[in-house]
Amino acid sequence: MSSITLRAPQVRRRILASVAALFVAAAGMAACSDDDTTAPQTRTPSTLAIMSGNDQSTTANGTVTSPFVVQVLDQFAAPLPGVTVAWAISTGTGVLSAASSQTDSEGKASVNFTAGSTGGTDTISATVGTLTPVTFNVTVSDNTIS
Repeated sequence: MSSITLRAPQVRRRILASVAALFVAAAGMAACSDDDTTAPQTRTPSTLAIMSGNDQSTTANGTVTSPFVVQVLDQFAAPLPGVTVAWAISTGTGVLSAASSQTDSEGKASVNFTAGSTGGTDTISATVGTLTPVTFNVTVSDNTIS
């Protein structure tokens, strides 16, 4: 009987060691699972908004005092860098400093505008992919002397 009693602690230690090894192996396999829900998600442009530069005035052939600035946000409402913003004159005449610009680390892009030779209201649009475009308005006064 004494030999059985002496072996019981040894058996118990082996069983506990085996269970511990299985637990460590199972934890390791779970860490290698393909079902990783913490993988980074693709960020896509979701919002295009005017930040500054709307509703300015200038004279014919004049340059607006502030650039037109937009911001692009992703689906998580975070600024999205590296997005191309297309700029176009929708109505009126004038010249934009660029047809497109890239958003910076704050998700902002800008362009400058010089009015054409006639007065009126010029509208400039900013577009990103399929998002709804935003429109800037500039009142251009005719600088002719009557």
